[in-house]
Amino acid sequence: MYTQPPIKGSEPNEVLSVSFNHNASHFTLGLNTGYAVFVTESCSLRSIKDLQCPIAHVEMMGLTNYLAIVANCTYSHFSQNKVVLWDDQGDKPGAYISLLQPVRRVLQGNLLGQRHIIVVLQDSARIYTVNKRPEFVSQYETAQNRLGLCCMSDRLLALLGNTPGHVQLVDRATKTVNIIPAHNSPLRALHMSQDGSLLATASDKGTLIRIWSTRTRARLAELRRGVDPSTIFHLAFNPSGTMLACTSDKSTLHIFDVPHPNNADPSSPTTAATASSFATTFPGILGTGAVGSNPALGRQDLTAADGSKDDGKGKWGFLGKVPFMPRVFSDTYSFASAVFESRPDVSSAVLRPQQGVIGWIDDNSLVVVGAGREPKWEKFVIRKSRDGMDGKRECVREGWRRCLASTR
Repeated sequence: MYTQPPIKGSEPNEVLSVSFNHNASHFTLGLNTGYAVFVTESCSLRSIKDLQCPIAHVEMMGLTNYLAIVANCTYSHFSQNKVVLWDDQGDKPGAYISLLQPVRRVLQGNLLGQRHIIVVLQDSARIYTVNKRPEFVSQYETAQNRLGLCCMSDRLLALLGNTPGHVQLVDRATKTVNIIPAHNSPLRALHMSQDGSLLATASDKGTLIRIWSTRTRARLAELRRGVDPSTIFHLAFNPSGTMLACTSDKSTLHIFDVPHPNNADPSSPTTAATASSFATTFPGILGTGAVGSNPALGRQDLTAADGSKDDGKGKWGFLGKVPFMPRVFSDTYSFASAVFESRPDVSSAVLRPQQGVIGWIDDNSLVVVGAGREPKWEKFVIRKSRDGMDGKRECVREGWRRCLASTR
């Protein structure tokens, strides 16, 4: 058992990091004194441990009792350069991965049916298998990755490329690496759909979000968060990959429709019409070749999962149809948005607490959790608008809780 004597009696009063597990059924908080594990849907506390040191990152190992922990201290068991596989039930360390650089992030999942851990460093990412003890598999060099950006599916791994703004897509089945020139400036957010078919990217400008096919590396859509530059906190697809959620320092949660014809029933009339619209607006999604950003294509005619359909008017109404207008008038905007809790102050002198981390409970409900002092768990639902019969949808906050209130 972990028997380090307490230095002082203290309550967790600050969250340094937030992380959802692979299916967002649980989320973990790295605290200034240890860590806590919560059930996402209800924000009920599952486990909390006082490790007497600040935890910079903690990741659940699936639904097991093991967690991957990276601390922000130099104790014998914990270090910035060490990943500790912690047995939550036994309250003791199980194994270690020691590195030469500070760990930026740890990601775990099943690649080709075997459990793997991805350790993201400042300029590389290392892959380990996890059996009785971690075993090194391979390493990939990346651009400077201060945020620890990385995502994965059961076959693919998306990492920063060697050039800022590029993504390298690693196929572990074929051992091939393909490069996606996603943006001209460094990446700020990266997320892959659960089935691994879609990849969402955003740069540090924070105005545009691009959706890519991982199979063809073609750009399927370009979504506009807004006109003013901002810092995008997080991107997340819903479980079916038909919607994308985005949070930013504007304290606004945006919900976008995403073209994903693979999830549709090809025999239905609605799907046939939608597929025809995809073929017209996004010629690369059903055929070969990449899709450019031609403003003449205008906004896509999307049919949502619940059957509601874009009316084609767009955010700017008739201005989006006027020839030679700036493309900002014809770009695709979110169909719904809501305000979430965001704290601009930095209460930690070492780490900047995460804000607006997203976890989808199901296809039409999601949770946003932030770090810092007195962070909130906020639940949002997507439903048909109540202000008319036009088929539009809205995103509303259904409830909220203070995360640390249940730990006292």
